[in-house]
Amino acid sequence: MKRLCALVCLVAGLSSPMLLADTRASVNRTSIHADESVRLVIETDARQAPDETAFARDFVITARSTGRSVSYAGGRMRLSTRYEYELSPRREGRIVIPSLRVGNDNTSVLVVDVLSGSTSNGRSPNDSAASSTQDVFIRTTVDSRQPFVQQGVLMTVRFYVGRSMIDAALDQPSIDGASMQQVASDVQTSENLGGRNFQVVTRQYWVVPDRPGRLRIPGARLVGTTAGGFFDEAFGDGLERVNAVADTLVLDVQPQPADAPADWLPIRHLGLRYLTLPNSEVGAEKPGRVVIEMVADGAMPADLPSLDLDANNAAQVYPEPAESKFAIRNGRMITTVTRAFSVLPTQAGDIRLTVPPIDWWNTAERRHESAALAPQVLRVSGDATFSADGNKTTAAGKNVDAPRPVLRQVVIGSLMAVVLAALAIAAWIGIKRRSKTPPPTRSGRGHSLPAGAPVDQMKPEPLSVALSSGQLPRIAAALCALSEPPTTRLEVIPARLANAQQQEAVNALEAALWGGADVEKALGLLRSAFSTKPEWVKGLPERDDTGLPPLYPTA
Repeated sequence: MKRLCALVCLVAGLSSPMLLADTRASVNRTSIHADESVRLVIETDARQAPDETAFARDFVITARSTGRSVSYAGGRMRLSTRYEYELSPRREGRIVIPSLRVGNDNTSVLVVDVLSGSTSNGRSPNDSAASSTQDVFIRTTVDSRQPFVQQGVLMTVRFYVGRSMIDAALDQPSIDGASMQQVASDVQTSENLGGRNFQVVTRQYWVVPDRPGRLRIPGARLVGTTAGGFFDEAFGDGLERVNAVADTLVLDVQPQPADAPADWLPIRHLGLRYLTLPNSEVGAEKPGRVVIEMVADGAMPADLPSLDLDANNAAQVYPEPAESKFAIRNGRMITTVTRAFSVLPTQAGDIRLTVPPIDWWNTAERRHESAALAPQVLRVSGDATFSADGNKTTAAGKNVDAPRPVLRQVVIGSLMAVVLAALAIAAWIGIKRRSKTPPPTRSGRGHSLPAGAPVDQMKPEPLSVALSSGQLPRIAAALCALSEPPTTRLEVIPARLANAQQQEAVNALEAALWGGADVEKALGLLRSAFSTKPEWVKGLPERDDTGLPPLYPTA
C-alpha cells in the first residue's frame, strides 16, 4: 500500500505544471542577407527571461516584445510567455545561436547563414545611383586602400537618411586584426542626391592594422524606426523598421620594408621648425627659451616620438610638457606637437643647440626620410658666468688677467682681516645687549623669540602674510602674537591650541627652526593647519611660565 501511494505521488508530481515546463526556440529564416533581419521566438513556461547576452554578441537587437498566454489541457491551466526578438547580424557568415538557459530548461541550438551583399537590387550603398531608390543607406570611405602595417587609416562613415527617423542606432563592428577608435564627434549635415534631401550623419574612425595581409572591415549598420507611408498607417501602426548595412571594405596591408628605419613611423609627411629662439644673449638671470613644432600628416599624437633638445656642456636644458592637437583637414589626419625648453648656461662661451633627427617612412614615395633642424648657437652674456679656468668673463667675451701670486696673498690677507674685525664688532654688540636684556630662554625642543620685548613692540603681522612669505621666524612671531594671552616663547603654543592638527604643525615649525626637520614639510603642515583661524584653549593663565629655569644666568 505504501509503494502504491508513493507511485501515485510521483506520477502526480511529474504531471504538475512546475515540472512540465516546456521551453523552445525558433527563427523565421535560416538564411538572410547582411542588411536583413531574422526573428527569434522563445516560448517557455518558466518565469525567468532568456539571457540575451548569448546572442547579442553576433546580432543587434533592433526590436523586442513580450506576450503571455493561458491555455487549458487535460483539465489543467498552462501559463506561458512568448519572447520575440528582431535581430540584425553584425557580421557575415554562419552564426550559431547557442543553447539558451531559461529557468531550469535549455533551448535547442539554432544556425543562421548571413550572405554577403544586400537586397537593394544589387546596388552598393557607395553607388550614387542607390540614393534615388533607398531611403536609408551608408557610405564608407578610407584615405588609403593599401596602407603599411601600423600605418593609421582615416575611415569616414556617412549615414544617409531620407525619411523622418523616430529612433536610430549606429554601430560599427570591431575589426579583427586592427585597432579602431572614434576620433571626432558626429557631424550632422544635409545633402541633395538625385533630387532628394537626405540628413547625413558623419562619423570618423582611426584604424591601425597590426599585421600585414588582407584586412576586412565589416560594414557599419544603422537600425531604427521611420514613420511609414499611407498604407503603413492604414493597415498597421504607421511605423517601419529599417536596417541598413554598408559594404565590407578590404584593405591590402603592406609589410614593413626591409630598408625601413628601426623606429618604424609610416606617415605621409613630417616637418620640424623652430617657433621661438632667443633674440639676445642668455645668462644665469636670463635663460633662453626655445619652442619647437612638429607637424605630421597621417598620424595621431600617440603615434609620434618625443621632441627633444640637446645642448653642449655649456648649458642645461629643462623641457616642458609637450602640447599636441589633431585635426582632420581635407580628409586627412594632421597632428601638431609643440614643446618649449628653457636653456640655462652653466659656463661662459657659446651654447650649441641640436634637435635629434626623427626618422620616418614616406608612405607616398615609399622611402626612408629623416626630419632635422639646423643647429643653433646662443651667445652667453659675459657678466653672468665663468669660463672653464674659473676666471671672470667680460661682456666682450675676454678673460681678465689672473692676479699674480703676491697680489693674491695680499688680497687674501686683507679679506681675513676684515672678517676678524667684523667678528670682533659682533661680539662686542652681543656683550652690550646681554648687559641690558636677559638672554633668550630655550628648551630642548623649543625656539624662543627675544625675551623681555613687549608684545606690542614686536610689530606682529597677519598670520596669512607670514605664511605666504615662507619664512619660519615670521610665522613663529605671528603665532606668538596671536596667542591668548600673547607670548614670546614658541614652545608654549602647542599646549594653548585646541586643534590637534595645528599642534602638530607648530611642533614641526619648532623642529624646522632648530634645523632638525624638513622646512618644506613644516611649511606644508602650517599652511594646511592654519588655513582657518587658530583654535585656542579657553581659560589659560595670563603668564606663560613653563616652570623650567633658564639655560643661561641673567646679567
